[in-house]
Amino acid sequence: MSGALEPCTLHGGGSLPAGMIAPGEDGKADLYWRRRQDSPVIAGNAIDARGRVWLVEDVAIWRGRPGGVHLRLRQCNTAGTLTPRTASKSGYGVQLIDGTPVDLLGVLNVLATDDPDGHVVTRAELVPVGSWVGKSGDLISLTDGTRWEQVGDVMDRASGSWTPLPVIGLRVVRA
Repeated sequence: MSGALEPCTLHGGGSLPAGMIAPGEDGKADLYWRRRQDSPVIAGNAIDARGRVWLVEDVAIWRGRPGGVHLRLRQCNTAGTLTPRTASKSGYGVQLIDGTPVDLLGVLNVLATDDPDGHVVTRAELVPVGSWVGKSGDLISLTDGTRWEQVGDVMDRASGSWTPLPVIGLRVVRA
């Protein structure tokens, strides 16, 4: 860490103080604001720094002199839309009705691809920026062209400061 202050902003607008950024491996980084007694962001926010969008995974504050704020960051690697779907019964079975798509941004981690009984199933987890409004069965369409379905309820993963971040289980939708 060179100690030079670098500009950063709240994603979607809003100024933030310049901070010291320490890049890590696998899309991780740390950001430090020295001499602060409070954080201008919370876990789950997104910030723009170094030409990238970062999810704030954890916020730690140390009090005293000089005091400061430490953010653990993860580079957002996915964007797209969440389309809420409701099931409607008809004489021919169940029909899915799409709602209005909602933009999403977050960190996608592909977990595994299995081939049970000749059907390839790819599973992943998504940690979205902000709160999550989806539910099991909703459709997630990413800008890379992949389509995923939410599987199960939202899980919470506690970050280092015990700030829960939503974690969404996904599986690839096959055409």
